[in-house]
Amino acid sequence: MNLDYSIHFSHRFVARLRAAREAKGFTQTKLAKLAGISRSALSMIESEDRNPTLFVCHALAKALGLQLSAMMRGVEIEERKHPKKFLR
Repeated sequence: MNLDYSIHFSHRFVARLRAAREAKGFTQTKLAKLAGISRSALSMIESEDRNPTLFVCHALAKALGLQLSAMMRGVEIEERKHPKKFLR
């Protein structure tokens, strides 16, 4: 059976993201524009309704003037195995 792994970020990443955004004085709209994502996507990330891709994490860190490694430090990653369904 092939397995697909989803990565789920901990509350630490979201808390760091929100704290950095607020420290810079950025609204969600401003940070989203600088990162090249929609404000609603950022809102969903901050409310933990959506998990960002690595590309989005990098874009957010860059827009905040931070290294991605600093944003990810101490973030727990949980692997959830989901069987792939194959069509015949």
